[in-house]
Amino acid sequence: MPQWPKASAQRKQYSMYVWTTSFDVTISGCDEEEFLRWDKDTSSCFTHSWDTPTRKQWLWDTCNRSGREVSSIYMSGFKDILERAYIEGNCGDTALQAVRDVLQQGHTNVQGLEIYALFSASNIDVSERHFVPYVVWYNDNCAQNQSEKFDGVAVNNEAFASIKCEDEETVVYLSRLNEIAEAAKLQQSGILKVHYSIGWHWGRNCDDTTQDNSVLWNGIFQKVTRHMIDIFDSVDAQVAFVTSTEIANRAEIADYEYALQHGKPFYLTVYTNKVSACTTSFFPSPCNWGDKTEANMLAVFDELESPLLGVSQAIPCIHYFRGIYSSGGNPDWPLHTNAVIPGARNNRY
Repeated sequence: MPQWPKASAQRKQYSMYVWTTSFDVTISGCDEEEFLRWDKDTSSCFTHSWDTPTRKQWLWDTCNRSGREVSSIYMSGFKDILERAYIEGNCGDTALQAVRDVLQQGHTNVQGLEIYALFSASNIDVSERHFVPYVVWYNDNCAQNQSEKFDGVAVNNEAFASIKCEDEETVVYLSRLNEIAEAAKLQQSGILKVHYSIGWHWGRNCDDTTQDNSVLWNGIFQKVTRHMIDIFDSVDAQVAFVTSTEIANRAEIADYEYALQHGKPFYLTVYTNKVSACTTSFFPSPCNWGDKTEANMLAVFDELESPLLGVSQAIPCIHYFRGIYSSGGNPDWPLHTNAVIPGARNNRY
């Protein structure tokens, strides 16, 4: 039996995005200056997030951080490997061993962890619907035990923002999203969950007024965001702000209450990566919208648990691992691992 790491009496249920590449303090020259510059296009400071034993352990330790446990991760980097094996019908593809290893290790090292294959084509065609069969096939044919299976598929498709004013296109878009859920149901060995990321304002009218953006789809006339919640097993709302009161307000606009009424887990995704508007991310910045530190982000999470804000059953979601959460890029954003990280600052929990 796995020996679960010591943690708080009741584990948190945070979720976290794990993109294929992220900031790496172990690379020579990747100091605080490079961290603050955050140039993914030209910098050599962004490496694979889970391709070595040390990087995997870094991830598992981050998920096990006492009192701030992560119970679901949306993890990219699988699509090409799974697609090739699926097309060739080859469970013996050598690259699949890396998939088996990371799934087995994650499920073994982190109590109750759910690992979702993250796809993000983010186009109007919703190409992610064509990738779900790769996961279904792998789980049914290649996974040698439950620990080697994906728990779900997560989709980050933001193309809806470009068509939210067009009812006919919205109906087609929703139908394509529904194909994701239907494809997941074809898995024969157990249940494959489906998760979707929505923009907090998508339920508003196309001019972003308080008027609802409602369409008739599947025989029901209601807000687009409610249709999306109906389709998927869970959603995260990209709230794009750094204060608890505004995050709570945006959660309500994104139909937190509706999700709650229908038994769907509802996550609040906060950005830690560098973005143009300082109000939308916890990335270090001199602007006046709160402390841009990990400590303040976690304080905001705690504030959201208060019944006074009205979203106490929403679950925090961190965007994203080593980008900048648990990166060690500067003292305000320490790394969280017991693994030996050569060259990294000794910022531990």
